[in-house]
Amino acid sequence: MLFLVSDSAEFSFPAEFRQSLADYLSHGVAREPSDLRSHVRRVFLAYSQDDAADLFAALADLFIALDGHGPSLRRRMLEHSKSRLGIGQYRRLKEAIDGSADRLRSDFIPGAVLCRGLIGKVALPQFEIKKFENVRDPLIEAREFLEYSQVEEARNLLEQAILHEPRREDLQEELLDIYWSTRDRDRFDMMFEELKRGANPVGDKWRELAELFRSLNG
Repeated sequence: MLFLVSDSAEFSFPAEFRQSLADYLSHGVAREPSDLRSHVRRVFLAYSQDDAADLFAALADLFIALDGHGPSLRRRMLEHSKSRLGIGQYRRLKEAIDGSADRLRSDFIPGAVLCRGLIGKVALPQFEIKKFENVRDPLIEAREFLEYSQVEEARNLLEQAILHEPRREDLQEELLDIYWSTRDRDRFDMMFEELKRGANPVGDKWRELAELFRSLNG
């Protein structure tokens, strides 16, 4: 089988079915990590939709499944996908080629199904604290996402990081900036209530933003 990702990679079905296919392929990978066909189809799909976050997650799962094997396949897939990945995402995958996939396996990767740091995407309205093992500083990760306009990914990561480390004010400030800049009151309210329910510290800046959101509705 030839594994290639080309600029013309498209799927012959309506765009509205692509999310269903993405979910189907993710479930297939989770159920049978050694199924390279599902892995590669998932990479193709994310690439064809120009979705950097999903592409990164699909490649990370592929690298984890190969577990050090198939370096030429991993290198070829990464190089063909390079133009549609963020620089931080590319660097992390490149490190896995040159070293080990253990870092990816334990990392916090939204959308990946084989890493221990996070299984699947953040599902609201229920928040769940995930384990962080040998993870880079989530603030740095979040800012890399923002640098490439991946706001949703940055927000998801910060929410989980704050639930894990609720006393880090720098994480809270970054997340509050995202809520305000996107006027995402629903998400803010849910996180605000989750922190209070868990008896976590909720500082003045959370209350100030709550007042600002209320003022918008005048």
